[in-house]
Amino acid sequence: MTGTAQHSLAHVQWDGDEPYIPVSDTIRITPARPNDVARWVELNNSPLVVASSWRHPIPYPKDLGAKSIEAAMVRSKALVEQMRESPSEPVPGCPFDVIRQYPSGELMGTINLTVSDRPIDLPEPAPGSDVETHLTRYPWAQETWDVGYKVLPEFSGRGVASKALGALVEVWAIGVMRLRQVSAGSRATNSASHAVLRKNGFVEAYRYPRTDIRGNTFEGAKFSRVLA
Repeated sequence: MTGTAQHSLAHVQWDGDEPYIPVSDTIRITPARPNDVARWVELNNSPLVVASSWRHPIPYPKDLGAKSIEAAMVRSKALVEQMRESPSEPVPGCPFDVIRQYPSGELMGTINLTVSDRPIDLPEPAPGSDVETHLTRYPWAQETWDVGYKVLPEFSGRGVASKALGALVEVWAIGVMRLRQVSAGSRATNSASHAVLRKNGFVEAYRYPRTDIRGNTFEGAKFSRVLA
């Protein structure tokens, strides 16, 4: 975790007042925008997302989409202000939520980083090491952070999720948040998601029983990638 100041925002770019992570010439990861509600709701009601979801109601209502967008924008605004005030410092969260087509601005999918409800313990850092010094100064970097991603049906099968995941981990989780590890939860039967995770350096850590919002029990799979 040396060189934090030199690497913090080096690969984050700006389009006016909006930061973004470039994924390709035609794909960016950006904060949520007010006009994303319709596509956000469409995404969360799409068949593949419905089949793998366990945390939100089905059908996904428009008012929940509007509230989710509003909450994402509030969180993003606070983090962007920190980025502007201290551009060489790690940031204690992720202001990005949307995989977006460029230049149209169309929402292709969503992606985010949040503190995991199932942390994975790592060995204690060596006393006096760079890792220990970093975690003492930025204790949130010790947390296990979950990455989640979804892509609309018309963009699936094109590597969009895999490329976006790789960019978010390399540019933000490592380059800006300076996290020690990232993880992801998935249904044990979701082989497509497992392939995306493995392609980006994640390994399966364990399987466990989960219960979805409708009371159905299923087997979950937890993946992890150690960063430092």
